Amino acid sequence: MALAVGSFIILQRLGEFTVGRWIAIVGVNCVVALQTFSGGTPLRTLVTPDVFVLVLVVAGYAVVQLMQGDPV
Repeated sequence: MALAVGSFIILQRLGEFTVGRWIAIVGVNCVVALQTFSGGTPLRTLVTPDVFVLVLVVAGYAVVQLMQGDPV
């Protein structure tokens, strides 16, 4: 959570905040957390129906936001 909030504040202060960038940072943070704290393997956790749908929705939204944003 601290990484999500910290990245939000830093991106805002640098004037580089986009929803796509922020979701990408939070997504990577979530993958690392899954690898660290999951009881099974991260892949097994991701393929459970509830998590998989959520991951697809968030990843799709992030891709759309990144494609619509200004070129970096």
